[in-house]
Formats: sequence, structure tokens, C-alpha cells
Amino acid sequence: MKAIYKMTIDCGRMGNLYGQFIATKEAITELIGNEIYFGEVLGKHSDVNVHLKKEHFKMVTDDQKVVAMFEKYDFSSGYNPFDYIDYEMYNTMEEAEMDDESFEENDEE
Repeated sequence: MKAIYKMTIDCGRMGNLYGQFIATKEAITELIGNEIYFGEVLGKHSDVNVHLKKEHFKMVTDDQKVVAMFEKYDFSSGYNPFDYIDYEMYNTMEEAEMDDESFEENDEE
């Protein structure tokens, strides 16, 4: 089920990252614990890398009428961490894990 989430990340003296977006609880759960590279979003040479934690996210509401209106009028704002996931790297890591597993299976024979 979709919900509206707010993200707040304190990046120290560089500033803060804020975002408001729609996601599922499962997607947020999968995101927590991963490191996301936001790039130079807080100025030249800022190179913002964040290890995402539960406290970075707050569910605003899961009322589906509100979520539908939010989506219809595109009220999302700020930074959405899902826009910064490197899927190519993620897929490469999954393939490497699969290769490791198949290697281990062959090694046991």
C-alpha cells in the first residue's frame, strides 16, 4: 500500500536534505541500511553519501484518498532517494552474489 513519506537528512555543516514523496512501506524498508550517493546536491564538491536509517523517514499518511490526490497533482518535492539508486550497480551486485552462490555449490561437489 502506498503512503506519503517525508525524508529529512542532516548532512552536518553542508546542510540538510529534505524530500516528500510516495512509496510503499516495503520499499522504504528495503532502502534502509543502504548507502545512497546523492552527488553534489548541497553545492560544488559536496559529494553527499548517506547511509539511510529509519529515523530519516517519517510516514505522513497512508490514507489512500490523500495519497491519490498527492499523486494526481504531483505534490512531491525535494529529494527522492529512489531517484538516486544506482540500479546498474545493484544488478551487478546481485549477479555477483548469484555467481558466488553457484561457485559455492560447485565447490561442494
